Amino acid sequence: MRNFIKPITFFFFLLNLLFFTGFTVGESIDPLLTQTGVRAQNGDAGAQLALGMIYTYGLEFPRLEPLAEYWLTRAGDEGKRASAYRILGDLKRLQNKETPTQGLKLAMPLYQKAAENGDPIAQFFYGRLITYDPANKDSKTVIEWLAAAGDGGYAPAYTELGNFYDQKGDYTKAYELYQKGEQGGDAGASFALASLYYLGHGVSKDAALAYKQIKKAAREGLPIAQFNLAKALKDGLFGEVDYEAAEDWLLLADKGGLKAARFVLEEHKKKCLSGDQYADDKWAESCFFARTNNDPVIWHKLGEIYNNELIPSGDHVMAAQRWYQRALCAGHFESYAPLLELLDVEQDYARAYAFTKFTRRLALRKERVATKMEIIQAQEIAIMPYLSLWERMGSGYGSLSICKR
Repeated sequence: MRNFIKPITFFFFLLNLLFFTGFTVGESIDPLLTQTGVRAQNGDAGAQLALGMIYTYGLEFPRLEPLAEYWLTRAGDEGKRASAYRILGDLKRLQNKETPTQGLKLAMPLYQKAAENGDPIAQFFYGRLITYDPANKDSKTVIEWLAAAGDGGYAPAYTELGNFYDQKGDYTKAYELYQKGEQGGDAGASFALASLYYLGHGVSKDAALAYKQIKKAAREGLPIAQFNLAKALKDGLFGEVDYEAAEDWLLLADKGGLKAARFVLEEHKKKCLSGDQYADDKWAESCFFARTNNDPVIWHKLGEIYNNELIPSGDHVMAAQRWYQRALCAGHFESYAPLLELLDVEQDYARAYAFTKFTRRLALRKERVATKMEIIQAQEIAIMPYLSLWERMGSGYGSLSICKR
């Protein structure tokens, strides 16, 4: 009986716990939201601001604009004016996503109020917005807002101010501000310093330091730095050519949402599929950067590229085998003959025999009868000199595992 009571007691304890922390049956509500709501109702300005942010940005909860405006207004009345005004500005822009100019027009006065009340992020945005406002002729005001934001602890403001001086040709001042931005943890500042070191603006020209800075910015997740590092590694800008690392950085830049990276990847794919290695010396390079596309034709072309040593590689033969094999396993029959030749030269009869059997089975599964027969006949002719030899060398070769999925 005692063993029966224990689970019942625990069950009722759990129900009470869920009730008081804000969970109900069939409904999942973040306990933090419920507790925050109670504190907000009791006049806690921090909780009111937190609720305003949740409803404005849809943080683990649906965006509810009327509630966002209500709680942000209350937070402002309770003393959180600076942050509340800034988030209200963001809300106006989100409400007018289809008409961004109108949204910005409505947000500007709120950003200005937030900036005047000492919010460093608002000071940064407001300073940045008036920098590019054609109606604004007061560069001193821009400098003041960005400097205030940087001094308030928002490091990207120092970087933006550095850009301001950089464009005016005051590289010494720009360098000083970029250093401050980097010390505050802004990847954009590291990227900007890389440019100064590479060009020798305001500092001694130093390619090694430029490479170090751009790599740092890329590692910190800045897509534009990743894109430029990819280009530098591809072209050997810093004395090092590394196609594989270049491709990795290009893919990261694309993943980070940089449209230029996506455009470059698409262009490489087009060029690889339609280009001619004899007409364009960049064709091989394009195929390399297109290799992440799941296209066996591109993989076959990469086999040809490595087989003909058209791009740098530690072991061209192994690389060629790898790409021919990948293409063949994806059903690209044209990769069979060159793969077979490479395996025969290496005297790797086990894999050669296994791929021969695989290719024959693959051909038999093809749907188009005419093409199927042509393929079978072509492959039989290609493998005839080897097949009887391999079969005599032992049936164990046929059980080799290939084309693992």
